[in-house]
Amino acid sequence: MQKQQLESLLKAILPFGEMVLKNHGEFIPYSGTMGIDGKIKDVAGYTGNEHPKSIEVIKLLKDSFRH
Repeated sequence: MQKQQLESLLKAILPFGEMVLKNHGEFIPYSGTMGIDGKIKDVAGYTGNEHPKSIEVIKLLKDSFRH
């Protein structure tokens, strides 16, 4: 079941990254979550900077998931 859930999550969030990469050549890291009910939500982080370093956004996302 976990493999199916992961595939569902990736299927939901990857198209956005592909679209942004195609249109802009780069993107700010983003993610998604799946609740115990199977609902998927997009997740993004805002550091207060319009053009943040990727590592800063990744750290922000990781920290938020830990909490």
